[in-house]
Amino acid sequence: MQRAKGCARIGFTHKSGSTRLESLHQSGCLKALLPNVHNTSPEIVFVNTAGGITGGDQLDISCSISAQSEATATTQTAERLYRSTGDNAYINIHLKVDENAKFFWLPQETIVFDGARLTRRMNVEVAPSGSVLLLESFMLGRKAMGEKVLQCDLSDQWRVRLGDKLVFAESMKIGDVSGLSSVAALKDNLAFATFAFVEKDAHQKLSWLNSLLAGLDIRAAASGWNDVLVARFVAPDAFTLRSALFTVLEQFNKRPLPRVWQL
Repeated sequence: MQRAKGCARIGFTHKSGSTRLESLHQSGCLKALLPNVHNTSPEIVFVNTAGGITGGDQLDISCSISAQSEATATTQTAERLYRSTGDNAYINIHLKVDENAKFFWLPQETIVFDGARLTRRMNVEVAPSGSVLLLESFMLGRKAMGEKVLQCDLSDQWRVRLGDKLVFAESMKIGDVSGLSSVAALKDNLAFATFAFVEKDAHQKLSWLNSLLAGLDIRAAASGWNDVLVARFVAPDAFTLRSALFTVLEQFNKRPLPRVWQL
């Protein structure tokens, strides 16, 4: 059966007081667009021209942000993870942030359909004086369409290193979705997200982040330790989740979100 494969590698450097594109490679179904923006730092918009992901597909993304540079990456729209006939789809993400550089990884949500299968690995290397903000959100079916996800195979692993130290490691595995119905999990909610901010002394912003979360109408909580700040969000649907993330991210970053995020 036909399978989609895509690769995008992009690098930025600091030159003449601003962040400039240094390298770009793209192949297969994966494209990296750089729209004109009014911000001082560039935005990368990744586009999967295959129109979604299914079993056997493979996407590889690599972003390198050199010293003093600053950039934001997102996706053109919500990614759709369709039912698989048996094989897993694979997404590999590698992010490298050098000294005094900042990178914001802010893709739009992934919509998971019943029977979908995905293995995703994200490895992030941050220099001791670098900074990275990571966000990933999922939607289990589309509430407006009456879709229900009963079974899937979703494996998502994050590994973040600050300097030579592994500061954040997480592995999420979802199979039987009915097991998420408890109060300690999703309960009656269909959308969820994880936010992770890593830089030196990031955990000292915990009180401020908690004050932002306190004003939301959805379930959200944060924790911080050893240069890491993590927040979880749970909402009944994608729009409600997106609205909450929109509010928190703009206030936390003190900058507008990419235009493709506009509500």
